[in-house]
Amino acid sequence: MSDELCPIYRILNDVFPDCRLSGRQYWRVLALLYPEMSDRQLAKVMSRFTGGDYNQIYNDIAKASALDYTGEKEFEAIKEAFIRHGFLQQLNESR
Repeated sequence: MSDELCPIYRILNDVFPDCRLSGRQYWRVLALLYPEMSDRQLAKVMSRFTGGDYNQIYNDIAKASALDYTGEKEFEAIKEAFIRHGFLQQLNESR
């Protein structure tokens, strides 16, 4: 995995230390990360993290891009967990 993806991978590990996401969490993580990463980067980091098929995840990203979970309790909790683990700092450093 490229050095630029390692911080996001680490954040995923911090937020989900058992490396397991429920189906609901998976879609919310994709929706959260989609605006901040290229499709290929997101598919790569998520396939590595989940052990899922890169091509399937790449296709799921297109679906997730149309989803808006803003304001939903579970989405906001995941977003806050990412922020607590340095997500905003990582975004600022990568720009």
